[in-house]
Amino acid sequence: MKRLFAALLWLLLVPIAQAAEPILRVGQLPSPALAGERLALDVAVLVPGWFTAPLDLPDSLTADGVSVRLAEHASINLNESIGGISYAGLQRRYEVVTQRAGTFTLPAFKLQLTWSDGTLSEVRQLTIPARQFTVVLPAGMEKLGYFIATPRFTLEQRLDRVLTGLRVGDAFTRTVIEQAQDVAAMTLPALQSAGMDGVAIYQEPAELSDRPGERGALDLATRLQRITYVMQAAGHFELPGIELRWFDVSARRVRRASVPALQFDVAPSALATASPRVPASQAAPVMANDPRSVWQRVSTHWVWPWGVAVGVMLLVIFVLRRRLCRFAAALNTPQQSAFRRSLRVLSSQQGSAQQLMAFESWFLSLPRPHAASLQALAAADRTSALAHQLEQFMASVHRRATEDGSPSIRLTRWQACTMLLALRRLHRRSVQGDRPAKNRLPTLQP
Repeated sequence: MKRLFAALLWLLLVPIAQAAEPILRVGQLPSPALAGERLALDVAVLVPGWFTAPLDLPDSLTADGVSVRLAEHASINLNESIGGISYAGLQRRYEVVTQRAGTFTLPAFKLQLTWSDGTLSEVRQLTIPARQFTVVLPAGMEKLGYFIATPRFTLEQRLDRVLTGLRVGDAFTRTVIEQAQDVAAMTLPALQSAGMDGVAIYQEPAELSDRPGERGALDLATRLQRITYVMQAAGHFELPGIELRWFDVSARRVRRASVPALQFDVAPSALATASPRVPASQAAPVMANDPRSVWQRVSTHWVWPWGVAVGVMLLVIFVLRRRLCRFAAALNTPQQSAFRRSLRVLSSQQGSAQQLMAFESWFLSLPRPHAASLQALAAADRTSALAHQLEQFMASVHRRATEDGSPSIRLTRWQACTMLLALRRLHRRSVQGDRPAKNRLPTLQP
């Protein structure tokens, strides 16, 4: 009886002693690591038997200043024999990337696994402990105020016109384009334009875009910055070049990307030099043929109606030649040319910076401004609607009215053209007000 009891006890205890547990292996992160490097954290799970359900691992982890994502093509199947027991396992890899220096902590997370050894089916939840590591910036990038870590980075600038023949009142736009792979567009550094004497600078909000790569290619981030320069004084000017440093994660070295400086000369406005008066003898062609020969030719070919019409037209041109020349000169003044050019810009679909540039170009073309600025000219209106609308528009362009979260103001084509016509009407009214009144005799009636 005692032997039978001992045999039964041994049969019960042997399976308990031989019961195997799953094994969890978690790799280590290098510390210190360089910012921008793609660090690998391997997680391996082995079970005594085989998995009966997919391994439940989170696709990403949330950590302050750290991007943690599960690699798509870094899965390895494991088969090992430990203590005479066959284990089947799976190894997955997390990619860890940081874009700044500091000490970071990966939070602990749990995973659920289900396996069977042929007799029993088990469900277990394992905890992967937290990991802490330190990141430093590469040498030469400690005090830049920005950090770019990418396999490829490009910097490019474009101009909307050739910087030759510039005059006061002209303008051009400089577009700077930053492109980087495998980073977010919001992490690319912003470019700030320093003020210049004699040149007005209007910087539009940057355009950010993130485009996913095709067929396994890396994502492409783009930051596009447009800056408009309006010439306000004559002289020689130079826009400084731009240089950015970036860390090449493939070659593990710091590289530089730059665009050259821009030099240009600005001449005085065409209004500064008075245009010479055209002599009256050159204003219109004079008919040199003999009238009698013309009449004989007309009567000979029986086309006297056409001849009479041409003669009357030439007579009218000869009589009114001086007035026609003055009218043509008034239409072709630099001031009228600048007004038509600004009206064409406002009639097209343009941004707010180009609209303000068109207003400024017309105001600078006036031969003798009667106001110190556009705001002062608009204030001469009897109603405050024009001045209020212009003030709100200029404040929006200069980004002084964005603190309360109000959207940027862009005038429609009808509003912009109407505002320009109203400003010209105010300027003409002020010019007529400065002219001396004609001397007239007082009336004799009481």
